[in-house]
Amino acid sequence: MKSIAQQLDEADIMLTNAMQHPIVRQRLAEYGYPLTRLETGMQNLNATRLQVSTKNDLYTQKESSDKAFRTDMAQLKSWFTEHRRIAKLAFRHQAAKYDSLQLDAPVQRRQAPWLAQVDAFYSKLLPQSKVMQRYDVPKSELEQAQATVESLKATRIARFQTKGEAQHATQQQALALKELRQWLTRFKAAARLALVDEPQLLEILGIVVPAGARSRA
Repeated sequence: MKSIAQQLDEADIMLTNAMQHPIVRQRLAEYGYPLTRLETGMQNLNATRLQVSTKNDLYTQKESSDKAFRTDMAQLKSWFTEHRRIAKLAFRHQAAKYDSLQLDAPVQRRQAPWLAQVDAFYSKLLPQSKVMQRYDVPKSELEQAQATVESLKATRIARFQTKGEAQHATQQQALALKELRQWLTRFKAAARLALVDEPQLLEILGIVVPAGARSRA
């Protein structure tokens, strides 16, 4: 099956040459495709191009966002694991703070509950940053971890919107391509009738004519 880019390129060649070649344009007008109707076809083509471009841009944006999200999640998981391990050691003799940090609570597996757990952990750990510094954990690292949590929470919500927009753009692209193909199918049928006695002119439109048909003409 031809790629979308190939289909759009072939449609461009067909419509551009149909509008620019005087004989072809005249014959097509006699079969219900005057210049104004050809221009409508070109407008359909340009609208389809825009839908394809919009869809591609959205998926590029989605892929970039997904990659950044995965990278930040991996970093946060590394920090959380290490900081939690150190916190268990640092607060092992301070039961109230140990319990406040929920250091014996099981680590959540699902993304949203895990982010909530990590957020709560750093919110309560930051005021104890001086204790963590004794174990070579700088306050700036804890602040960066907490900022990453907030960023990931916001990005996670935005990703649902981006995903929905990309899916909608895919549907719009499919609809635009379907309408363009239908228009071109009718156009090519009219072109074959208009140029039945001069099949070589069909090839100007990119419509391949079998060698036998050219020789008979």
